Amino acid sequence: METANSLRNDMSIRATDIRDALGVAPSTFTEIITKNDIKYIEESKGTSRGQAKSLNWTEIRKLLQVRGFHYPSPAKVITFAMQKGGVGKTTSTFFTSQRIAGYGSKVLVIDADPQGNLTNAFHLEDEGIEIDENTPILADVLDQNRKDKVSIEDAIIPIYDNLHLLPSTPTNSIIDSIIEAQYPNPAKTLTKIIDPLKAKYDYIIIDSAPAINKLLAGIVYASDLIIIPVNPDKFSEMGLGQTMDQIALIKKEFEGCRAIPKIVFTRYDAREFTSMKYLAEIASKYKDQMFETPIRTASDLKNAISKKEDLFAYKTSNAREDYDRLTREIMGLNEVFSKKRRDN
Repeated sequence: METANSLRNDMSIRATDIRDALGVAPSTFTEIITKNDIKYIEESKGTSRGQAKSLNWTEIRKLLQVRGFHYPSPAKVITFAMQKGGVGKTTSTFFTSQRIAGYGSKVLVIDADPQGNLTNAFHLEDEGIEIDENTPILADVLDQNRKDKVSIEDAIIPIYDNLHLLPSTPTNSIIDSIIEAQYPNPAKTLTKIIDPLKAKYDYIIIDSAPAINKLLAGIVYASDLIIIPVNPDKFSEMGLGQTMDQIALIKKEFEGCRAIPKIVFTRYDAREFTSMKYLAEIASKYKDQMFETPIRTASDLKNAISKKEDLFAYKTSNAREDYDRLTREIMGLNEVFSKKRRDN
């Protein structure tokens, strides 16, 4: 994986968060750090909410591998999808992709939504990157009839050494017409460009549009895991049913589709009856297809994006805690390290 010329400094995580993920005592953590020559970042200042010793992603990767964690090889493809908008799909893509990278992974994020909200959330203008009609996007990569062909490498922006982005603009709305004209099998549209990248990354994470179209078929076919964010309301529950039905239809129509759908409950408030009601209904229907971690409602999510702050540098935050726990579930960190503790 090429890591030169990234726009921002290395991804990092507070040492206390890594210790919590490993589930070890402070003295044991210090022993592990010393024994394996793991280097701290001198002193990491996050937002005004606090500061703490941190480890950059390369040291975290080394540490987790020493403790028995194996990064996916080839890359695991994860898509955030939901037929209803406003459920936290893009927000979840944004924060989990950062946290997965923080835990030492090499991550490519693909913004496949013409609205481009994920691309905008990274505030690339701060580094002098203007996203406009001339910016190479997924539609350009898929268009085989262009005279000036665009490779996916041409379109990828290295935001951090280990977190890269394929951005989006409204022009991505023409992708379905490109697929219709140029791809006899819509299911194979993304695999053709993603498969060669699987040796360079650990995770390829896709933010899809809230729509049923030919691109969705290609995205689902290319994915290992489909994460479906669901709000505690009637219309989200309906959207969940539609999304589940569409995934099942794609898997039935296109042989070899291996995507596993899994639900994450968003904007959850245990104090509200409706949150508990819909969580119970969805859990009873989908049982083992839900993540254990719900994402609680929190103003920190919008604030972190609008104020251009690192959510995971906040000293205390429900949102920070929830997305950290969800990331551990997605990566399987809890399973690996709890087993190690039992074996020891």
